[in-house]
Amino acid sequence: MGNNKTGNQVEADFARLGVRIELPDKRTFSIDQFELFVLEAIREIFGSCGPIVKISEYDSDLRRGSVVAPGNEIQQVWAALSTKGLFQGQRIAAHLHTLTETTAASIV
Repeated sequence: MGNNKTGNQVEADFARLGVRIELPDKRTFSIDQFELFVLEAIREIFGSCGPIVKISEYDSDLRRGSVVAPGNEIQQVWAALSTKGLFQGQRIAAHLHTLTETTAASIV
């Protein structure tokens, strides 16, 4: 992933954002909750004009998942996730785990 002339925008067609969820307790956090958390965070920040994302994997034991979005929008996804501190009335934090380029073939 390189830098372009307009800043630190990801130049890849698609990027995969690895996210670890932190909760204040040991309760279960399912893939459905992870997907809802991601979509809700994007909607709250960007409304209906936010990036379109796909959840590509999620491990509920580790509370770790991957979100795929167009490379030029992945920073918007991370901005939305990192600012969301409440989910379903409970404290939550999203931590960046990895950021990698990915191909369209790997997200279907």
